[in-house]
Amino acid sequence: MTHVETPVDEVDEAQTPVEPRGRRRFTLGQRFFLVFGFESLMIIGLALLGGIQLSLQGADEVDAIEDVDAVHTSLYDLNEALWQVRVQGMALTIDATTLQEFDDAYTDFTADYAHAFGEAFVEDQEMVAAWETLKASGMTSADDVNFVIFNSSVQEALESAADQVAAMTADEIASTEAHAQTVVLVFVVLAAIGVAHGILLGVIMTRRIGGSVRRLKDVTQAMADGDLTVDVSIDSSDEIGDMARSLARAQSSLRETMAGVVSSAVTVAAAAEELSAANAQVDASSQQTVAGASVVASSADEVSRSVQAVASGAEQMGASIKEISHNANEAARVAAQATDVAESTNEKVGRLGASSQEIGEVIKV
Repeated sequence: MTHVETPVDEVDEAQTPVEPRGRRRFTLGQRFFLVFGFESLMIIGLALLGGIQLSLQGADEVDAIEDVDAVHTSLYDLNEALWQVRVQGMALTIDATTLQEFDDAYTDFTADYAHAFGEAFVEDQEMVAAWETLKASGMTSADDVNFVIFNSSVQEALESAADQVAAMTADEIASTEAHAQTVVLVFVVLAAIGVAHGILLGVIMTRRIGGSVRRLKDVTQAMADGDLTVDVSIDSSDEIGDMARSLARAQSSLRETMAGVVSSAVTVAAAAEELSAANAQVDASSQQTVAGASVVASSADEVSRSVQAVASGAEQMGASIKEISHNANEAARVAAQATDVAESTNEKVGRLGASSQEIGEVIKV
């Protein structure tokens, strides 16, 4: 039988994927834990940052409110001191203590104003000059020109101070509200960044895992359809990568098995062809044998008939031989008799010849 080479080279041999080296292995659980842990830490950090900012903002607002309240209190005390100066001035009894109280109240007001609003109070120079002159004169009469000037200028100055305090208070409130809105906006932006980061990580992980799972599905579907040429191109170091490498090894083993089956099928096909040819030869030989057997059978019949004829002839020959033997015996007897007769005849012929010679001699004479 002729040996047929198996076309193993025609079968695609897949390289079994090897787990990537030099890369730290993270399981799916660890990856999810890292992602959600990171997001949780980010949310906690944002919450702490927002809480701290809100706390600081609240403290700043409290400080601002306290500073503004101190300004209002100082302005109220300044008005009270002014009324004392006015009352005593009308009674021509302004003492040094009252003057000092007004002077202290004015100093406290300007200091609280500068502390609360971060800038110096814009003083009315006419009021300041009138006040300094009033303190120096000692208020000798109710219609003293210095008192009149001070009384009229201080009223305008306090009204201007009240307007400045109201304006600066409004500005401070607006600044505080703007700062609070900025803090809230920053917190919202950071929260949005955290949420977007979490969504981005979720999308990346979902696409990565989903892509690997879809790739495994395509490979297994192809294997189910009988196609072993679709390679598993997944090199991750997680459980999906383990499944991909196991599937690739299964593909490789199945390819080797199919190669063996193909080799056996080719060998069996070649053997079947040779067996078919041998069967054809055997069939032809069988037909020849049958024909020969028919001829032999016919010859055997003829031989049998010939044997029977020979046997019959032999019987006849035996009878003839017996008859011939009998006839031979008779012939021998007759021959013996003929011999005797011939001898007698010869003797007679001899005597006749002698007589003839004698007759001839007689005739010659």
